[in-house]
Amino acid sequence: MAENHDIESHNNAHRHTRRAILGAAATVGMLVPAAPALAARDSERPPARPALAGAGAEQVDARPAVSATAARATADDPEVWGTSSSGRGAGVRGNGRWGVIGEGTHTGVAGGGFVGVRGKASIVQGGERGVGVWAEADIPGSTALRADGPSEFNGVTKFARSGVVSIPRGSASATVPGVSLTTDTAILATLQDRVAGLYLHAVETDAAQGSFTVFLSKAPGREVRIGWFALG
Repeated sequence: MAENHDIESHNNAHRHTRRAILGAAATVGMLVPAAPALAARDSERPPARPALAGAGAEQVDARPAVSATAARATADDPEVWGTSSSGRGAGVRGNGRWGVIGEGTHTGVAGGGFVGVRGKASIVQGGERGVGVWAEADIPGSTALRADGPSEFNGVTKFARSGVVSIPRGSASATVPGVSLTTDTAILATLQDRVAGLYLHAVETDAAQGSFTVFLSKAPGREVRIGWFALG
């Protein structure tokens, strides 16, 4: 009986040992594949970028934020969330030829917060000037950029349909060609030079020809300039 008891104890011990070895191997098997995946994920993270700074903007943490740290997806409402661990960095960062691309049947990119959407030109490409925010309407009749509420522009603003036309001495009018016009376009024009008794008489538009003509009250004795701006 003692011999049988010893054999049974030996078999039990062998089974426990084998079970422990298999459990340890399974654990190692789970951890080893995870290590390259973690390393690959870390290597794909974009490098740290300087924080955006400017008037009225909060200084944020320039250290790399956690990219796509949390994901929530359901059949009815699939979403991906990015959260900054410090609460001061970027929740989601995009790095590439196009940093972030948003496409939607209604809104491509929506931003909310103290600053809803902010764009900054930080790369120089040859002699080209950078663009902070580029708005483009692909469908004729649509609006490239719309702002609801008070708007504020800081710095130099340039409009494609504006300029200065010179009227030579002895002429009472000047025509400006090559301007995109419609029948509803209004031309705002003002004299840029002071001449006694001279004033702007009228502006006539020709939408079919894409031009407008500025008329003075009389032919000046010197060259004068007219500043103009097209609306609509």
